[in-house]
Amino acid sequence: MFRFIACGLVVAVVGCGTSQPAPKVAAKKPAARQADIEEQLKSALYQLQPENLNIDSRLDDAVSVLNHWWSAVQAADLEPTGLTPPPIPADRLPEGWLSRLERDTYDLEDGAHVRAAYLARNVANRLADQTEDELERVVRVFEWVCRNVTLAADDDPLPPMTFYELLIVGRGRAADRAWVFGEILKQLKIDAVVLQAREGQAAVGPPIVGVILGDAVYLFDPQLGLPIPRGDEPPSPHIRRPATLREIREHPHWLKALSLRTDQPYEPTGEQLTAAAVQVITSPTSWTRRMWNLEQLLPSEALCSLYDPPAALGDAPGLFTRVAAADPHWTADALQVWTYPLQRQAEFAAVHPQANPQVFRLLQATLLPFEVPFEPKLDEKKEKVVQIAQTKQQLKTRTLQLQGRYAPAIAGFVGIRQVALSPPPDPSWNPLYQRAAEDAFYWTCVAKYEQGEYESAVATLGDYLKRHTRGGRWVGPAWQLLAECQRELGQLPQAIQALKAATGDEAYRNTNALLARRWSEASASTP
Repeated sequence: MFRFIACGLVVAVVGCGTSQPAPKVAAKKPAARQADIEEQLKSALYQLQPENLNIDSRLDDAVSVLNHWWSAVQAADLEPTGLTPPPIPADRLPEGWLSRLERDTYDLEDGAHVRAAYLARNVANRLADQTEDELERVVRVFEWVCRNVTLAADDDPLPPMTFYELLIVGRGRAADRAWVFGEILKQLKIDAVVLQAREGQAAVGPPIVGVILGDAVYLFDPQLGLPIPRGDEPPSPHIRRPATLREIREHPHWLKALSLRTDQPYEPTGEQLTAAAVQVITSPTSWTRRMWNLEQLLPSEALCSLYDPPAALGDAPGLFTRVAAADPHWTADALQVWTYPLQRQAEFAAVHPQANPQVFRLLQATLLPFEVPFEPKLDEKKEKVVQIAQTKQQLKTRTLQLQGRYAPAIAGFVGIRQVALSPPPDPSWNPLYQRAAEDAFYWTCVAKYEQGEYESAVATLGDYLKRHTRGGRWVGPAWQLLAECQRELGQLPQAIQALKAATGDEAYRNTNALLARRWSEASASTP
């Protein structure tokens, strides 16, 4: 029996370190030297793209190339000129972070930051192209996040994951949805905050995301997967214009629309939401001079938002000043950094088979299905297995789907499902193959929805639900996606029935009940 020991994805992404500075490059003619430097940067960026990193390239290699490039830039005196990035505010950082952020060399966390930014950029640009209205873009991003980061039940164990793994795995908590939502909005130059109501030290209700457009803070509930609806508009199948924080202050009773029972009011209440701490969704890595330098020198075909000044940069206000300007009750000094992403990143980096074996095994079990199918490699005589190759076909295909390349993604998912029909070379691999096949089944439905192929998605979702009624990983989100497809087809009665038929998934129960009620009211009010 073959025994699979290592997981390439886990080994490649777990851990934190610093790549050594590269030696100075030899002198060349200025034009040739600059061309070489530009090629080095393009090589590093190519390796850091989501479709390449941990598939065809390694994070430490990519960061090493990035440091070679920066050393060459310094040697050629080609650093960005003009504006000087502001100092990093140490008082807004966890203890011990400042020294890392002020280093001149790029490290593994920088490489992960760049990959995440490009993945977020690809999603943001594609969704932004669908409409010119900025608020509608925000709503589309939120809906996309909730489809692609499904909600795990409270008792469903999840390992610590970063932005990238959350999107690849497609499963998380409400806070994970808020994190992904905020990171994608950054690529649209839109700021977001988390409003977390508390009673003493205890959190009350889910983290509410406030998205800043001008002087308005639009509210979204990532636990329900719904924008907070306005109370002065009739119910409709879509919530296109969420309520703002200012409107909820003035009309706290609007939140009753999110209560399932009169004796169980929605939390947070309007009063709690008004008093909630305001926490800015931001990555301190984006405050560094390293990211400023890199963003300023990006080639035109690879533009991406990597840097966000924490304080004024020239005439442009810094992050906290921008956010504070959105609400008269806020001041820049009182704003906090939302630390949840930092905590999860630190926990992810600390995963080690000896230090925390249970978490390591959970993370490995979560990521291993993305390595399939496995291919045994034989020796020259073709008599003995000398290596188990990880094709990472599922990882490649999921990445295609997330980046909007739906046709090849659907074809790839079909291939994964076909491979799982036959016994793998080692019977112990079968659970991984079956898990990958079920994931591919559901993500095919998501891809069809994203393409607007609602009728085909309805048929495929129906097939999935027949095969995986008991114990399926995606039953809850599949019922909701089925209802959303039927809504888009104008079949509200069938959509409502699908929502009512969805039972057993605690994470989606409240959302399904609220949508069924709202859509029933919308259907009744339609002539």
